[in-house]
Amino acid sequence: MQSNTVGSGYPNSKAMSTAGRVVRTLASIHPRLASLVVNRLFRMTFSRPPSATEQRALSNSERLSLPFRGRDLAAYAWGAGPTVILLHGWGSNAGSMHHFVVPLQEAGFRVFAFDAPAHGASPGRMTDAVEYGEAIRVAITKNNPVAGVIAHSFGAMSMLLLLAEEPGLAIQAAVVNNPPAELSKLIDIFADRLGLPGLSPPGQAARRR
Repeated sequence: MQSNTVGSGYPNSKAMSTAGRVVRTLASIHPRLASLVVNRLFRMTFSRPPSATEQRALSNSERLSLPFRGRDLAAYAWGAGPTVILLHGWGSNAGSMHHFVVPLQEAGFRVFAFDAPAHGASPGRMTDAVEYGEAIRVAITKNNPVAGVIAHSFGAMSMLLLLAEEPGLAIQAAVVNNPPAELSKLIDIFADRLGLPGLSPPGQAARRR
């Protein structure tokens, strides 16, 4: 199974280091503007294109669209039967969940997946767990009845957030893999990519050591 993709979605690159220097300089001049820039950077997905294996899986699907907030998210379906929805992680795409497709089809399920906002072939550059959760709600409504949901990493976090808000959501089962346990850890990874110290709440880093 995939590793947690939320933190790894932030590239460790010269571009991020440069952005960090700009933010530090801006913070000394206009702290509020610097915080807005950091917020936008935190929500940028830096989504990678599908790998060759992922693209093959997507090419074998029925291409669909998922209307969401005036945009069409890229969506895919395989097979027939009760629907299972697959939810991918941060910086990834629906094809990353390809290893579930054939086993679910062989078990008699229809498989539905979509590229989250600002991921894969879906439009946008930024998103967050709340927006992804809203897109998941739309996907569940569109595919009702839903036999189950299988969610990974950022998809798992977004699914759990949605379930916390709507415990009576119309799905029979949900399986979550590797959801981020601590938001502060993600913030530390993001801060490290930007070279920004002290973004975590005081004492958090010390408690994790």
